[in-house]
Amino acid sequence: MVSLWKAVDGLWETAKPQCCQRFQLDAQEARPNNKFVEISLAPEIEEMLARVASETGKAADQVVLELIADYLDHDEWFRKEVQKGLASLDSGKFVSHEEVGRRIKRILGS
Repeated sequence: MVSLWKAVDGLWETAKPQCCQRFQLDAQEARPNNKFVEISLAPEIEEMLARVASETGKAADQVVLELIADYLDHDEWFRKEVQKGLASLDSGKFVSHEEVGRRIKRILGS
């Protein structure tokens, strides 16, 4: 469930604020141990989210949850790859700048 909120006299009411959207991500039905998270989105981001949700036939909160999961998976993979690269450098396994240049020339056929 994606909830839109705005502040009125210090209280949050369901509405569409002028400056941004506040989304409440509710994954309680699928995963009972999940917690609620609220995020604020600029109108142009909210429009993009609504378009993607419509095009994929998904609820906006599901699109956001999938995007977050994909981002975190990629971030974890990237950090591991960086650590592998640093470990290679530490063990003396690397290619010199000159060798990289030669390889590029060979690949490009120059």
